[in-house]
Amino acid sequence: MPGYAVIGDVDAVGEGVRESLLGERVGVLTVTGGYTEFLYWRSDRLIPVPAELDPAEAVPLILNYILYGTSFYFMGDKRPFLEDWATLFNLLREGKIKPVIAKKLPILEAAQANELLESGQVVGSVVLLTPEVS
Repeated sequence: MPGYAVIGDVDAVGEGVRESLLGERVGVLTVTGGYTEFLYWRSDRLIPVPAELDPAEAVPLILNYILYGTSFYFMGDKRPFLEDWATLFNLLREGKIKPVIAKKLPILEAAQANELLESGQVVGSVVLLTPEVS
């Protein structure tokens, strides 16, 4: 699903949200609408992502893992998911796992990414990168 998961840095927080989130690298599951320059999201749905990880490699982990139990993440106790993501990110950092990425494209080539996905020939994730990450 295009634009399903996004990783970025928090550059502003709303009223009642802790200021310490500013500058943190986080992931979110947008379900739709991930093809955007700015994203406003609920702070209780943010997934902490270690800043030293390549976002292009970390985002498929979030997407693939959450598909396993989306309803529990959104309706139940998020703690087990946060603990599992921390473990997955550590395994990625240590080189013990590597996500399958079919293609990395600049976000301005989203149409090509959609064509790839629609072709049914993609094995792995198609990751769109912002200019700062490319």
